[in-house]
Amino acid sequence: MRYINPKYITILGFDRFPANQMTNEQLGNILGNYGDVIIPVQEVYADIFLTGKKKTKLDLNKGKDIPRDIFAEFKTSEGKRYEITLRCYYR
Repeated sequence: MRYINPKYITILGFDRFPANQMTNEQLGNILGNYGDVIIPVQEVYADIFLTGKKKTKLDLNKGKDIPRDIFAEFKTSEGKRYEITLRCYYR
């Protein structure tokens, strides 16, 4: 399959509360507003330690650019709602 505008995405800020409560599926749904997910969201490890980063690959085929600071709202499994801002880089 040929992609229109594939990008590798790195998102920072998951080493702080409440962003560390966000699941990969929730982040994938938010990024799905900008294009199709090619590689699902996954955590970035340094040896055996989490780095506070998540990565994915998107096809930005909806004509939107991802902002550098992503504002996201999500619910935890307990039903609490949080609003966070995450830093995003892509190439």
